[in-house]
Amino acid sequence: MRKLLLILSVLLSQELLAQSIQVKISGKIQDFDEKSLVLYKASINGRSLTSVDTLAVVNGQFEKLCKLPEHGLYVFSVKRAGIIMALENKESVEVEITEENTKIGGTSKGSLLIKEYADFEVSLTQKYIKPIEQAYMEAQGDESKEADLIKAYEKALKDKDKELNQMVLDKFESSIALHYVALKWDGNTDLALMEEINKRVQKKHAKTAFAEFVNQRYKSLSQIVMGAVAPEIDLADVDGKNIKLSSLKGKYVLVDFWAAWCGPCRAENPNVVRMYSEYKGKGLEIYGVSLDDSKQAWLKAIEKDKLTWINVSDLKGWQSIAAKAYSVSAIPMSFLLDKQGKIIAKNLRGKALEDKLKELMP
Repeated sequence: MRKLLLILSVLLSQELLAQSIQVKISGKIQDFDEKSLVLYKASINGRSLTSVDTLAVVNGQFEKLCKLPEHGLYVFSVKRAGIIMALENKESVEVEITEENTKIGGTSKGSLLIKEYADFEVSLTQKYIKPIEQAYMEAQGDESKEADLIKAYEKALKDKDKELNQMVLDKFESSIALHYVALKWDGNTDLALMEEINKRVQKKHAKTAFAEFVNQRYKSLSQIVMGAVAPEIDLADVDGKNIKLSSLKGKYVLVDFWAAWCGPCRAENPNVVRMYSEYKGKGLEIYGVSLDDSKQAWLKAIEKDKLTWINVSDLKGWQSIAAKAYSVSAIPMSFLLDKQGKIIAKNLRGKALEDKLKELMP
């Protein structure tokens, strides 16, 4: 028994040691009078930072062999700017921090993700996105051309996203690349690619918090692909009465995620109000989900913008249970459901939304 306990103890200690990594970080800093740099680790979802080490700066240079908790995304924070590094075990990373490059996230050499993946993403933006943005500017108010370009833009985003995911599958065995890609998944990401990346993560990082995060993200996003039955939402309206999304089956439903503090949401509201007035008698309902945390601000925005449809919220902001179910990472975000509650369109705004409603309810 004593021997068995000793073996288990060794195995557990090896597992714990395997989670920590050692990385040599060196570089130089210009334009800032910093005596030290604090290194932060980003949380798995990328939304919080924890300080893990401090590097002394001598004559504008720094170097240290850092023992870090695990592989992942790390950040130097300089004057509210973030220098992002993707760190794996036994890497040597060189960082250059200047006033100019803090505006673009800094530069680092040796980090597979930052050096290669980010450059590839920029090249894809030039390939897929920039031509459409230029064409939209040249359309000069031609509503027909603008509507076509909006559709083309949505397709371009999906094509870009697919190529980024495919690059990871083809080229990178890096844990960080897989991690970073999973953070960028959204409702338009190719489901087959997400499934393949998730399989690799589960195999390589079984029973880790990272693997659990990726798996849950895959499961959540697989529920909001085109043609899927929209996840249930059951939240309180302005009077405190719970209204289920599923209770609206038999109508076309626009599930609209917004907030009183969201400028683009508020700017789009007059268009949605006009369309609701035109199509509510033809079978349209709107189920507005607020990501506010202040009931007063929420109610004031509803009154000011004349939002006469169903409005619900749990007043938990980004922690809203509905936002999590729909993997909402930015607003405005919307989902158009058919009469059976299946998702038939996403993020339609302006003329694109009007054209779709006209098609469904002539």
